[in-house]
Amino acid sequence: MSQPITLTQPKRDVQTVETRSGLPTHRRKPAPRFVYVVYPKSWEYHDEHGFLPVLCRLVAQPGCNGVNMRGSLAKPIASAQMKGGTYIDPKDTRLGPYTDYVQYYDTDRGGRWYVDFCAKATVLTSGEIIWNTKESTVEFDKFRAHLRDSGIVPPMLPEIYNWLVKREEEVAKTLLSKAGNNPHMMKQYEAQLDKLNDMSKAFDALQGKKAATPASTPARKTAENLIEG
Repeated sequence: MSQPITLTQPKRDVQTVETRSGLPTHRRKPAPRFVYVVYPKSWEYHDEHGFLPVLCRLVAQPGCNGVNMRGSLAKPIASAQMKGGTYIDPKDTRLGPYTDYVQYYDTDRGGRWYVDFCAKATVLTSGEIIWNTKESTVEFDKFRAHLRDSGIVPPMLPEIYNWLVKREEEVAKTLLSKAGNNPHMMKQYEAQLDKLNDMSKAFDALQGKKAATPASTPARKTAENLIEG
């Protein structure tokens, strides 16, 4: 260069920022597909809904509990049924508004994060996921009540009721033995007696209860081919 030159107009650097949509997966692995089963003894007392079935989740994790490498749930479901479990088919028409109860969110890596129909996620700027645990529990309990009232789950046997009552009676006996002159323990004991009374009323109501249909369910992407993957 024989002569000096002056540069007065620098070019603008157009920077691009990589963005991803969906649930972030750098903190935790996405939850795999699943379905629910209910076993004959799997019942519990709920203050608002009475006796509710307790759901057991069968997860499509290859290599675990008979799940093959394709993620098929056929064997785990068959095994659960042989043990007396009732398979809750997501396509069962009796589910009504809870049809396709297994749903999913897309992840930032193109995968799927499977959730219950009532699960909502808030993603913080740090990538942490906050789930609506309290609200979803309320909706999930309504779902369990629907399974009971629609006849999808076989009725709770009187023997199971007696077994549950006996456990609660043992709790009452323990509280009474420790109560003495302790007003706080005595209140716990009295509350336990009230619970036993409520359980009796709930079981009587359950014996003559007819099927009912709950209200709406939130929209979410449904999970197809839950058994075979």
